[in-house]
Amino acid sequence: MTAKDYENPTVMELIDIQGFLEAYNAVMGRPKTQWNQITVSHTALNQFKDGQTTQNYYTFLTNLKQWCTNKTHKMRIKDAEGHMIDLPTFLEIDEDEFNPIEVYAYYLGLYINNMLNGIYTQYLLSYPVSYDKETRAQLIKSFEISVSLSLCLCLSLSPSLSLSLCVIN
Repeated sequence: MTAKDYENPTVMELIDIQGFLEAYNAVMGRPKTQWNQITVSHTALNQFKDGQTTQNYYTFLTNLKQWCTNKTHKMRIKDAEGHMIDLPTFLEIDEDEFNPIEVYAYYLGLYINNMLNGIYTQYLLSYPVSYDKETRAQLIKSFEISVSLSLCLCLSLSPSLSLSLCVIN
């Protein structure tokens, strides 16, 4: 095993943002989102490498880490269906707005927590030491919200379940 075996590329492919958001916001636990609405990590990276053209180039978010730390860079994103969203900076995102970091973490939670792998409540979150305190807090909050959402409702509401994010700088 190498360090690469434990890394998740921070890449997203936006296919159907509106359909995803409708399902994602509909319920408090394990929304009925579909894999063909947004892909993340290795799946998105493979799509980016294999099928990226000038027509779908802007459906890929490849600079999530940089966007998190930039306090002035706002982003306009576009999905494969042509829907566009203007994103504020990471620290300015409201709870009801599309948060790429939250969605990325939600999909990681779905990959990890399933009938084949089991349910995990402890996670290791790492990021560069250069991230300021406010950005780190927002990252942790985004991961806590989305990993909880990736669980079925009965688990995410259970008082005996507590998610634990171990943070490494």
